[in-house]
Amino acid sequence: MRRSGAPSQGGYRPPAFKVPRPEGAPVLTPRAGPTTNVPSSNPPTPDLKSNEGERHFSAIWCKCSARKHKKWEDDALLIVRAAQRLAILKDTSGKELARGSGLSIPELANLNTGNSITFGGREIEILEEMTGTACDKGIQRDEIVPRDESDAALPFHRPKVISSTVFKPFTVPTRFGTTFQPMGNKENSRISIFNKDSQDALVMPRPPFDFKRQCDEIVDVVVDPHLSKHLRPHQRQGVSFLYRCIMGFQDPTCHGAILADEMGLGKTLQTISLIWTLMKQGPFAGKPVIKRTLILAPSSLVKNWEGEFQKWLGRERIETFAVDGSNRVHEAFKRARLPVLIMSYEMFNKSFEDIQRFLQFDLIVCDEGHRLKNDKIKASTFLAQVDCDRRIVLTGTPIQNDLKEFYAIMCVVNPNVVGTSKTFTSKFEDPIVKSKQPEATEEQRQIGQSALEVLTDLTNRFILRRTQDIISKYLPSKTEFVLFCRPSAIQIRMYQNALHSLGSSYLVDSSCVLGSIQKLRKICNHPSMCDIAPELEEDMANLTFEEQGSKLALVSHLLYNLRTLGSEKIVIVSISTQVLDLMGELCTHYDYPFLRLDGSTSTNQRQVVVNRFNDRLGKDFVLLLSSKAGGTGLNLIGASRILLYDMDWNPAHDIQAMARVWRDGQKRPVLVYRLATSGTIEEKIFQRQITKQGLGGGLMDGKSTQFHFSQTDLKDLFSFQPNVDCETHELLDCDCDGSGNNVGSEPRVKSEVELRDCQIGEAIDPTTIDDKGIKGLLQWQHLLPPIGLLGDQALADIPVISYALKNEFNQTIASA
Repeated sequence: MRRSGAPSQGGYRPPAFKVPRPEGAPVLTPRAGPTTNVPSSNPPTPDLKSNEGERHFSAIWCKCSARKHKKWEDDALLIVRAAQRLAILKDTSGKELARGSGLSIPELANLNTGNSITFGGREIEILEEMTGTACDKGIQRDEIVPRDESDAALPFHRPKVISSTVFKPFTVPTRFGTTFQPMGNKENSRISIFNKDSQDALVMPRPPFDFKRQCDEIVDVVVDPHLSKHLRPHQRQGVSFLYRCIMGFQDPTCHGAILADEMGLGKTLQTISLIWTLMKQGPFAGKPVIKRTLILAPSSLVKNWEGEFQKWLGRERIETFAVDGSNRVHEAFKRARLPVLIMSYEMFNKSFEDIQRFLQFDLIVCDEGHRLKNDKIKASTFLAQVDCDRRIVLTGTPIQNDLKEFYAIMCVVNPNVVGTSKTFTSKFEDPIVKSKQPEATEEQRQIGQSALEVLTDLTNRFILRRTQDIISKYLPSKTEFVLFCRPSAIQIRMYQNALHSLGSSYLVDSSCVLGSIQKLRKICNHPSMCDIAPELEEDMANLTFEEQGSKLALVSHLLYNLRTLGSEKIVIVSISTQVLDLMGELCTHYDYPFLRLDGSTSTNQRQVVVNRFNDRLGKDFVLLLSSKAGGTGLNLIGASRILLYDMDWNPAHDIQAMARVWRDGQKRPVLVYRLATSGTIEEKIFQRQITKQGLGGGLMDGKSTQFHFSQTDLKDLFSFQPNVDCETHELLDCDCDGSGNNVGSEPRVKSEVELRDCQIGEAIDPTTIDDKGIKGLLQWQHLLPPIGLLGDQALADIPVISYALKNEFNQTIASA
């Protein structure tokens, strides 16, 4: 266990192997494109007044780049004087764009239709040779004629120019390589552009009979088969639901929707399918519904959205503009036909006035919409001022804490659909919350249940929620461990000292509660994070840096075993940057290559870090991830293991973080590790999480709840049991021996007098809680090492693990 040197005196100071904080991933610079404008040592001075041997070409140009598919900028006129080794590029108005001198005479003399030349930092492709008359009038394709051989002769022979270019009839790109045939024609304009009768065609619903129609000519809207062939059944239903909401078919007074699918179900692909469909089609005479879309997302996901559009549609079909460090929002104002604008919430707030002045949107998409749970923040306030009724909010956790936050998100898509804030509070929130309190009367429970049913009926019109159960058959297996570690001797000493100094003051002054909680959590993470040095005996002072903190010792063993076993990568998540610093020092000490993504990582670099980590041939072994900066939306399927070093009070944050690895595209079985120091406040946080999941599943499951800290709760919160293996297991009243054979057994039924408080909230009977809460833990394997075998080689021979809860998902399908 002792693989590092002895720590500094006291055991609480930073380790000897501490190094500066690692920098972000290096910026990838593009390779320079080919060039032909290499001047000679003594280039002759061209006679600009002489036009002898001058040739004119119509051309297109772009900036030099190494990319395969060029992004051509504009039409241009190319003037070539081969005898003078000179080429001049002008725009259609006659303004000079670039000039190249000292070029190769044979290259200039032999320029022909379809050839390319590079000079002045621009790459030019020849379209056709022009006469002097056409050149004088500007580039007009109707007047372009081939140059005759009787014109001024050149000193070098050149092939005869083709007299004209024959163009093939235009075909919609999405029809290449598909069985769908073009159906639209002038004789029958009511036929959709894709065959609605073709196999696997995804046809959107027609307007209801009583819907207020823009015209009588109704056309079937069929999703582009280029996209629909990739949609799974639940995604097809999602696209259809969003379409009905946005078009107002669900409710003519509402044109917004909330897609609240759990993480990993493909909300991005469903949204892209809807945007592309509405941009190209519409039910009324086939007229497109939208022209421009605004997508708001956390800064770490801006580039990810741009990449998803390119992945599913390609650069040829749609143009997107992602506002980041290299692309400024003011550049978007110059593009009159820009269909999709992607930016972060912060950039939206900063540029709101200019956006209101220069741009107008037909659809707004808010990714990770739970960021709008406060209607007083700038983003929510500004969105309320934007003149756009069609809105979509994407979030995997629509309800995190209370119904007030849920109301704020609803107002983003459909303002006042459930009334004003005061009306919502009096009609829905207060009755529902009161009905969930332990002291609620039977009448209050009935009133609350009635209010909940009415609210559910209202919101089901524009909210769609599916769980990961519907996609689990497409994913590999997932095994989740909750690993409990007994605190080290130093942690016990410091924890007891902290509780002693706190005394019972928290019962009188609640302002000290938060600070005390943070201090106790730092001790659980590692003693070195605390400023106060304890007086230690000699045996404690000689502990290695890892031995001073039990969770750090577990991570050190886990990384060593994992590195020894093979090439699997791991993501380490924490809510604290101090913990990420500690993990970085550990990786540096043992030469584990790692990357880091936190709030200090620039927007441009975040996607670079993700792509580098996901690279199958990459050398990076560990990704250190801040749950605040990168816990939502990122795709980290390059790793097959994820470790949550500390837990958040809000279970939604941990669920979001765990979903970064177990999602579409993952090929390996996934293992999730959640760490907690037994008998401490970390176990109380875990217990509150599972209680909140069970009782506060929220409106999506037909129930909601509100928790408050009572004095009894606070007393239990600051209790400490240093010698317990797992306090949570004791609360379950499970009689198992820790061998893992408890799965499938029923909990022991106890009388009402015998029921214990489940740490936070009311007394809870495990037999009455659903599978997401306390009762759900009874279906997990309870493992007491060494009796209980963990079944994971990476966890072998780790003595600091005192107890483990294990749950396996999708094992039958994975082994089939």
